[in-house]
Amino acid sequence: MYTNQFLGMEFTEEKNGVVFHFLNGNRLAEEYIFKKPEEATRFYMICLRFFDEFAEEDPVMQQDMFRSFLKNNLMKMKYLKRVY
Repeated sequence: MYTNQFLGMEFTEEKNGVVFHFLNGNRLAEEYIFKKPEEATRFYMICLRFFDEFAEEDPVMQQDMFRSFLKNNLMKMKYLKRVY
């Protein structure tokens, strides 16, 4: 499991999805399910690069930027999203 100042990120048990556990907000968890484990791994790695790029920002700003990133940059990827 990867963790930073505003979330935890892990693969689903089936390894074909990624779950985010947010520390703040009304949507405390989001799950992104892909057809293949390779797609989930690619998504996971993209997220890690995002976190590295903005690691010096305020945690609240990082979370807002990451939620915006998820909303606006995953159009080309096919996934099922579940919000808890």
